[in-house]
Amino acid sequence: MRLSHTTVIPGPYQSFAALIELTRSGVLLQDCLDSARRVLCGFTLAAGLGITLAFTLGMQRSCSSLVMPVLELLRPIPPIAWIPVAMTVFGLGDPSADFVIFIGSFYPILTNTLLGVTSVASDHLDAAKLLGASSWRILKQIIWPSSLPSIFAGLRVGLGFAWMCVVAAEMVAASSGLGYEIQLNRQLLRMDRVVAGMMAIGLIGYMMNRAMQYLERSCLPWVHLKQISDENLEESLPVKETPTAGGNKQAGGALVQVKNLHFGYNQERPQIVDFNIKIMPGEVLCILGGSGCGKTTILRLLAGLLLPQQGGIAITGGVVTEAPVTDELAPNHKAKLTMVFQGSALFPWQTVLENVCFALQSKGVPSDQQKELATAALARVGLSHKATQFPAALSGGQKQRVALARALAYGPDLLLLDEPFAALDSQTRESLQDDLSRLLAEQNVTAVLVTHDIREAIFLSDRVIMLGKSGATILDQVAVEEPRPRSSEYRYTREFSEMRTRLWKSLHEN
Repeated sequence: MRLSHTTVIPGPYQSFAALIELTRSGVLLQDCLDSARRVLCGFTLAAGLGITLAFTLGMQRSCSSLVMPVLELLRPIPPIAWIPVAMTVFGLGDPSADFVIFIGSFYPILTNTLLGVTSVASDHLDAAKLLGASSWRILKQIIWPSSLPSIFAGLRVGLGFAWMCVVAAEMVAASSGLGYEIQLNRQLLRMDRVVAGMMAIGLIGYMMNRAMQYLERSCLPWVHLKQISDENLEESLPVKETPTAGGNKQAGGALVQVKNLHFGYNQERPQIVDFNIKIMPGEVLCILGGSGCGKTTILRLLAGLLLPQQGGIAITGGVVTEAPVTDELAPNHKAKLTMVFQGSALFPWQTVLENVCFALQSKGVPSDQQKELATAALARVGLSHKATQFPAALSGGQKQRVALARALAYGPDLLLLDEPFAALDSQTRESLQDDLSRLLAEQNVTAVLVTHDIREAIFLSDRVIMLGKSGATILDQVAVEEPRPRSSEYRYTREFSEMRTRLWKSLHEN
């Protein structure tokens, strides 16, 4: 049956014919341009204000507690409900439509950006602090790129709301545009033109969404990489013997003294009570113990990421953390130490080379030397050929090698390692233990390793301390006399087996 203009819902042929007719007359093009201009204006304003406000609220919690209740009160109001208010304030025309589009786009952009700002991985923030980054550099190179996926998600949702709002606003508050044309033809019972206008909106919205997807892929190349595993992976290149990145081999690392240390997340049940330890320059100390014994907390106290409630920590003779403390991290503290985390804490938005350069930039190394020193650091872990790749393209073992290269690139006095190989398979773990043993010997850096693996503790350290289940009580200490770096065969010696048995008994009998 052939459909006519009086038919309530026109068929595809009539709608397509109306679309061609409107295009030829130039009416459709002008309406599209008017609507697109209004969308661009309102959406741009919403994006600028929404992203700026989200970062302000995310970084300033006191400001957030004042502003968010007001925003939450206004958010349930539909954008269309603001049309009478816009017409009263701005009258008929573009300002009213722009305001309604702004309201519709603002909240998706704000909420998604705020989610991204407040969801930055704590390991990334801690790594940046320990690598010496300033607050501005953390905002620019850590928080901003980490938030970009959420920002783009908000922009895409906000753009969809913008097109929905422009049609509604143009129906009552404008004299041109696709919404106006749809409303006019509905009143004239030209439903074929109404559907043609809807088709134009769908086509333009689709094209703008595809453009946004292309922009997102261009700006976030690391997001769309497929994560790989260690299985069937290309092996690292042979490790090269290269000079220390800083050009000077360390004289012996830091002297670390911990005296009468007390700390507890819960004041009624302190996790660390009267803890004392002395670590000699160039010594590799391993803290061994079961889950919840306080070994990672001790490491974070040494790093300055936590502050003791009593007692103090001195590094190379200078007190850097002593209760009561108000500074988050003393400047000389950051300059002396760095940390390798269990999850590597590589910045996924930076290439392998850029990750290693991050520490050198924070330490003020001249820009013309950064690439050379970072390349040398990667050569020491056999990953020079991965310099231009993003971390998502690396296996777990390769990520940890890059993390080691980044940590040691500028020659720190103290290296902290928080179970760096716990998530790896046994073969990859032993290979990385061999590499780490060699690197520590080459740079002669003082190191503190936290682990629950007895074999790893013995192989890597000069001294192993065993912690009790509570209060960080030292149950036993074992000195490892075998010179470093140690060969893989050392794991099968009688001395190694006897120490393993002794530490195993201390761990399970107390």
